[in-house]
Amino acid sequence: MKKNEPVMSKSRKMRRLKENATGWFFISPVVIGVLVFTAYPMIMSFVYSLCNYDSITPMEFIGFQNYIDMFQDELVWYSLRLTFRFALISVVVNMILSIGFALLMNFNIKGITVFRILAILPCLMPGAASAIVWKDMMSPTANGRFNQLLTALGFEPFPFLIDPDTALFSMFFMGLWGLGGGMLMWLASLRGISPTLYEAARLDGASKWQQLIKITLPMLTPMIFYQLITSVIGSMQAFGSSMLMTGGGPLNSTYFFGLLIYNTGLKEMNMGYSCAMAWFLFAIIVVLTLFIFKRSKWVYYGEEQ
Repeated sequence: MKKNEPVMSKSRKMRRLKENATGWFFISPVVIGVLVFTAYPMIMSFVYSLCNYDSITPMEFIGFQNYIDMFQDELVWYSLRLTFRFALISVVVNMILSIGFALLMNFNIKGITVFRILAILPCLMPGAASAIVWKDMMSPTANGRFNQLLTALGFEPFPFLIDPDTALFSMFFMGLWGLGGGMLMWLASLRGISPTLYEAARLDGASKWQQLIKITLPMLTPMIFYQLITSVIGSMQAFGSSMLMTGGGPLNSTYFFGLLIYNTGLKEMNMGYSCAMAWFLFAIIVVLTLFIFKRSKWVYYGEEQ
C-alpha cells in the first residue's frame, strides 16, 4: 500500500496541474487584456508623469517637476473646483430624481410597463450621439428646438451653451437625460423589499411617508451606497459632453478636469504633464471613494448583528 502512495500522489498532482492549466487557459484572455490594456498603460503613464515627454521626442526624466508645476497652475485648480461643483450638484440631483422616478414607476397600474420602457430608451443611445443631439436642441439660433418652443410661447430665446452663466446649468440639464438607467436599478431594489414589511407597518398605523422613511429608504441604503460611489467616480471624470457640446467654453465655464487632461496631452502634446494631472485625479477619486467607504456605517445589509 505504501508503494502505491507515491504513484497516487504523482497522479493526483498531475490531475490538479491539468485542472489548473485548463482554468488558466480560459481566463487567459481576461488576464492578458488586463495586463496589456490596463496595468501596462497605468505603469507607463506614471513613468511619463515623471518625464518631459511630447510623444515624439525621447523622454527626459525630470522627477516630480510636472507635479510641482501642476500645483502652481491656476487653470488646474479652477478646472478642479468646477469639476467638484459639477460632481456635487449632479450626484445629488440625479440620485434624488432617479429614486423619485423609480418610486413613481413602482406603482402597479395599467400601462406602467410602457412608461418604464420609455424611461429606459434614452440610455440606449450612445453618449456621444446624445451630446450632439442636445447641442443641436440647445442651439441659440433659430434652428434650436428649445428656443423655437420658447419663441412660440412668447418668451425670449435662452442662451443655453453660449453664455458662461448658463452653460454649466445646461450641462446639468442634459445630464437628466440618463435618469432612466439609475431608475432601473432603483426599481430593482424596490422590488426586492419584502411586502410583509409594509403590511406590518400598515397594521401598526404607519402612514405612506412613515413607510418611506422607516422602511423604503433604510432598505435602499445598499443601492444608495453603490450609486453614490459610481456617480462620484463618473462625475469626477466628466469629459465627453463638455468636449462635444462646448469644448470647455464659453470662457472656460465648462472646462472640466478631464477635458483639461485631454487637451494638455493630445492638443498641446505635453504628455508628461497630462499624465501627472491624470494621476492627481486618480488619487482624488481614490480618496473620495475611501472616505465614502469609511463613512458607510449607515448602510443596512439585511439581518445584521
